[in-house]
Amino acid sequence: MNTKLAIPFLAILAFAQGCIINGHGKNPGDVTFSWTFYGQSCSAAGVASVHITIPGETLENGGVYQCVSNSYQGIVLHDFAGGSYTYSIEGLDTGGYTVYTGSGDFTIDGNVLESVDLTPYGQPGSYALVTWTFPGNVTCANADTPAQQLGGVAYVDITMDGNNTVRANCADGAVANGGQGVYSALVDPGAHTISLTALSSNLYPLFSASGNVTTNSSAPVADQVNLQWAVGGVVVSWTLQSNGGGAQTCLGTGNPYVYVNFVDSTNTAVYQQPGDTNTCNAAPTRYFYLSAAAGGTNYRIDLQAATNALSWSPTTNPVFTVMPGVFPADTSAVSVVLRQN
Repeated sequence: MNTKLAIPFLAILAFAQGCIINGHGKNPGDVTFSWTFYGQSCSAAGVASVHITIPGETLENGGVYQCVSNSYQGIVLHDFAGGSYTYSIEGLDTGGYTVYTGSGDFTIDGNVLESVDLTPYGQPGSYALVTWTFPGNVTCANADTPAQQLGGVAYVDITMDGNNTVRANCADGAVANGGQGVYSALVDPGAHTISLTALSSNLYPLFSASGNVTTNSSAPVADQVNLQWAVGGVVVSWTLQSNGGGAQTCLGTGNPYVYVNFVDSTNTAVYQQPGDTNTCNAAPTRYFYLSAAAGGTNYRIDLQAATNALSWSPTTNPVFTVMPGVFPADTSAVSVVLRQN
């Protein structure tokens, strides 16, 4: 076998001629390797050199090269016969220990560029580079409109296969913010489910999405996810009645506190008992952050009112549907009659 000479990339640019196709089989050529380490540079990853193995080929210096040569993260190997090749590559620290690994294949038909992203040694060998959008392609800061109570989206959780969650700053992956993408957790190459949850600064979930992604071992797969509302809203109003059914006013009854709660189809209450506390004259009151599934989520309203001496209970407990991304106007309030006990 011929020994393959390794020449730093910038040193050969002046005489690199590219690929000439003559139609009579695959042409000989050079392969230029370009490498990163879980998306990082040599210095950031702590890699001093790389070791390349190509079965059937003898490489100069045993296939060990500096991680950076002439300011380029890579190397050019010359004079390969036309055809297909496989390779493995290791990133070595200053002590010569393997800290990153990668593999792949390339086909010579003239000169080729092989970009490879190595992953930490002993860990799964692939991941996704994830970006996201919000409805209307708004920025993270504006994503909370029209609810406008939690200051937009601060973080996005990226989860692979139901676990392995990475929490990212929203702007790092939001297309509208110019985000370049965020790496998912490391997973084995192959098909995976990916789920995203967008959170406010106080970690309240506002948007979500899920889908499928197939990763490979040579480079991160780009995956853009379109986040959708995971919450919706309702407006609640109430009126007071005496135990005989006559109308009452807040002031006339001593301004009772009104406790608002919502109970889902599993009989789970949103708030701890007795519920969210409101002053009597606070109606109508907006609740714009109720969890809402894609087809809508049903809730039962559970209201109570009380002073130190008196109490009121609802004459009915209306059931309503919260739709994701729907935030009703105050004029569309669900009204509940509270009758004195």
